[in-house]
Amino acid sequence: ADEIQTQKKLECKRKACDAALRDAVVLSEAWLADSGSSTIDSIETCLESAVTEARDCGLNEDVSSSLRRALEAIEMIREVSAVRSSLQKLNTAVKTDDDVLTQLKIAVEGAVKLGLSEAELASYRSTIKTTETRLNANKELKEALRGTDVRAIGRALVLAHAAGLDSGPLVENAEAAKARLEQRRDLSIRLETAMVSTGNSTQELDDLIAEAVNAGMDEALLKKAREARQIVMKRRSALHKVKRAIAVATRTRDAEILASALEVVEDLHITEEDDEVVAQAEELLLELHCEAEARTKLVSALSDAIDSSDVRCLALRSAIAGAKREPGLKDSVELASAIAFIDSRDEALSVQKALKGAIAGRDIERLRSAIIAACNVKNEEFLEVTVDEARRCVEELEKTAMALQKQREDEARSKAAAEKRESLTRALGRAIEDGDLSLLERLLDDGLALNMHETPEFVEAETVYGKLRTAERLVAVAVECLEKKSPMDVLASAHEAAAVALAETKNCSTLALDLKRVDTELERMYAAAKATGRLRDAVTERADVAELEDALTALRLAPCCENDSHDDCTSAVRDIVVHDADLLLRLTRGPIDEVLLEEAAQRRLDGPQLDAARKIYSSSKALAALDTAMNNVVLALRKLVLASQAGTTLDVTLGEVANAANALKAVRITSVSNSTGIDTTRADRLLVKCDRVAELGALRSNQNSEEQAFHWTRFAGLRSEADYLQGLYSQSDKKRAAEHRLCHQKIPIHRSLTKLNNAQNDAAKACYRDILTFCGELYHQFPDSMALDLLTKGREDKIKNGDLADEIIIQLLKHLTTNESLLSSTRAWRLLALCLTTFGSSDFLLPYVRTFVRAATESTEDDIYSKLLEEEEDDDAISSRRALIALAREVDLVLTTLPETVNDLPPPEKIKLAASNEIANKKRRVSTRAVQRERLEKLVQATSQLVELRPDLQSPALESARTQASKILESQNNNPQAITNAHENLQKARRIAEAQSALSYAIKRARNTLHSRVGAKQFQLQDLDLACQAAIATGISNDLTKEGENLLEELKSQIEIRHNLEHATSATERRNALDAAKKANQTQLAAYEQCYDKTSFFSKYFF
Repeated sequence: ADEIQTQKKLECKRKACDAALRDAVVLSEAWLADSGSSTIDSIETCLESAVTEARDCGLNEDVSSSLRRALEAIEMIREVSAVRSSLQKLNTAVKTDDDVLTQLKIAVEGAVKLGLSEAELASYRSTIKTTETRLNANKELKEALRGTDVRAIGRALVLAHAAGLDSGPLVENAEAAKARLEQRRDLSIRLETAMVSTGNSTQELDDLIAEAVNAGMDEALLKKAREARQIVMKRRSALHKVKRAIAVATRTRDAEILASALEVVEDLHITEEDDEVVAQAEELLLELHCEAEARTKLVSALSDAIDSSDVRCLALRSAIAGAKREPGLKDSVELASAIAFIDSRDEALSVQKALKGAIAGRDIERLRSAIIAACNVKNEEFLEVTVDEARRCVEELEKTAMALQKQREDEARSKAAAEKRESLTRALGRAIEDGDLSLLERLLDDGLALNMHETPEFVEAETVYGKLRTAERLVAVAVECLEKKSPMDVLASAHEAAAVALAETKNCSTLALDLKRVDTELERMYAAAKATGRLRDAVTERADVAELEDALTALRLAPCCENDSHDDCTSAVRDIVVHDADLLLRLTRGPIDEVLLEEAAQRRLDGPQLDAARKIYSSSKALAALDTAMNNVVLALRKLVLASQAGTTLDVTLGEVANAANALKAVRITSVSNSTGIDTTRADRLLVKCDRVAELGALRSNQNSEEQAFHWTRFAGLRSEADYLQGLYSQSDKKRAAEHRLCHQKIPIHRSLTKLNNAQNDAAKACYRDILTFCGELYHQFPDSMALDLLTKGREDKIKNGDLADEIIIQLLKHLTTNESLLSSTRAWRLLALCLTTFGSSDFLLPYVRTFVRAATESTEDDIYSKLLEEEEDDDAISSRRALIALAREVDLVLTTLPETVNDLPPPEKIKLAASNEIANKKRRVSTRAVQRERLEKLVQATSQLVELRPDLQSPALESARTQASKILESQNNNPQAITNAHENLQKARRIAEAQSALSYAIKRARNTLHSRVGAKQFQLQDLDLACQAAIATGISNDLTKEGENLLEELKSQIEIRHNLEHATSATERRNALDAAKKANQTQLAAYEQCYDKTSFFSKYFF
């Protein structure tokens, strides 16, 4: 049963498999007939699964027809798949390989046989057609690439692009070949154009030839290009030779080089640009030919002139004139020789004419000058009269002249001796009448030299001289006794002897005055002795109080004398105190009061009387001390006024005023505290003035320290002293010019003050002459026209460069410095205002002009200095000074309209406000710190500019002070004390640096002049002395000051010795001159050689 059941199941399964096979076969047949919708892969899968199940059920091909048909369908499907795959591969291969086209055709035919549809085969046939078109395009491209026709390559590329061949090696090669051929065509055109053109350079042809070679162009074309390049090279070389020939011919004036260079250029084609060079060469060649012709003519004319006897040499002069017109012959040797020949001929003719004229006129001086000129003549053959003949004539004339001169000298000597004797006789008479001892002694020496010792007048003069000498000796003894404070009896004896001797002489005013002084002192001594005796007698006789008071009054009124009578006065006063102490109340004046008070205190005379006397004496003493202190203050203020007028530094005088004011304050406090009833109004007024002076002095000291760098004498454009003194040879002229270099002088200057050239130097001297004429120092009929001329010069020069304009401004500042003439100063201030308004000054000079004008306007009406001046001057001086201040203010107003510069000082308004005490106080109240910082900033800026202008002032102390001040300004430190300290330190460091620099410069000059040929001068001694004093005043005490003091001593010694030598050379005694010469020889200094030679000359020939 199981087997049957299994058999049944197997049978059923087989039936199912057979049905599945039939269904799969139906699907495959439908697909093959293009009627199915299934894909080939699903049908193949279905058939294979049905065949597999059928075989699993035991079916085979023999038993089941369905299985057999299914296997055949599977084979068919696999064959169709293989054909399709082959077609696809061939279709793809056709696009990349043209040889597969035949295989594709065969595959299509097989597919047709297998029964593939037309729709499926259409794409393959389209591929075959496209491939055939592409093959034809490739063939065209290959045919075109074999040739060099650009058009064929272009047509083939068009077909290729139409066939879809946009890329590929063949298309790329075709395009590259087309581009290369087109480049060759363009290069050929450019190369032919370059060969034809004449303006191209060799570099352009070389570049085109290199491109042609790289492009592989035809050798024939390259050969033509190279030949064209050779032609260009030849043309350039020829033109270069022409240019070099032009340069050489211009330098050497050789025409052959230029002509040979032009011959080469003639065969070449020259461009318009190069034609200018050729034209220049031809023009130069023509000029050289003209020069050669002129040179030949000049040489020929010179040769003819040398050989001929023509004096005027007209042909040679004509040739010289023609040669001068040729530029190349101006410095030639031939022209110089010809001119020298003409000059020597003219000189010889001139000397010849002078010789003949001097000989004919018998003029020895003219003849000597002509002989000297004849000796300097180079060509003596031109002279008709020889030098020897002229000298013989001179000797004859000299002999005649010497004889006449000797005769005249003898007559003149006799006449002069007679005149001298007569004049000396009259002088002796006047000297005897006047009693002049020194004149009489000198006249007696002159009379001895003239052998007048036997004349009556001379004998009388000797007698009078002896009496005067005796009287002089006795009067000298009396004066000596007076000076030595001898006793009265000794002095009286000497006075009596001198009076007797003086009475024997007629008149001697000098001796009479000396004797009168002794007589006056004797009278004072007699009066004092008489008053003392009267007082002593009154005390001795115990006189009453009235007599004692009269005696004391007489003693008090007697002249004070410093001799032994003073002791008598003291002892007499002491006796008075012993006799009657009540007299103390009546003794209130003089040194006698002090003696009385001392005696009263020693004797213990207390009580109201002694206290009253002490109060009266202390009041009198305090009043005297107060008067003395006030007088000292007035004297110090007067010194300050004089220093302010002189323009010197006020530091020392301000210190004296401060010391005197402090002493007056102390005396006033003492007087007020110790005494009552003393009027201190004047003292208080003087103290107020001193305070204002100190305040204004401090303010001006700050301003001076800020403006010191811009004093006009420190202007960088000024000439140095050595440069200014050039052109002067006399020592006196040099000294005078050096002293008045930067101050007023009444004579014209010899050199410009600023650094001008020679052409402008003459104009500068004329300008200063115009200033002197306009200001009245030089006379002119119309002086105002000089001002117009000066303004015109300054205006014209300002348009050009402005150097002369600055020179004019500097000259006006010089003229106003230390000018004591009111008229001259007034006109100079007005002229300065006109110059500043008309043409002004440069930006570099403007700060210096402002400083000068502000210094002149500082003395305002409410200035303490002006008030002091008004107290000491008369009305005319006050009005003159005020007029000058008004003019300076007008110039200051002119300056305010000018633009401010970078290096400018504070504007004039600030200085004017600061000059007034009240306005300055108001400004300080508003912002004290701001003003202090501004002052410090200005001082730092001025110091920096000063160091830049004068590097010799650079010192570590000055740099440290300036750095400290700069740090305070940068740190915005508003501490007034710190700002003030920095300001004072910087001022002190700058003063020390300036003083040290000035001392170094003075020492250097002194050392150089000490060992120079001319030696030291008095003004150099003064300069060194002032520099040493200034250095010591600033606190400098080092080796430099010691060296300066040592040099001072050496300068003094040298000047003294030289003065003695010069005095000895002018002496009339042989011994003094020889001693001085011996001393000069022992010094062995070069500076004394000249003086020693002079002394030797006098010793040898004069005595």
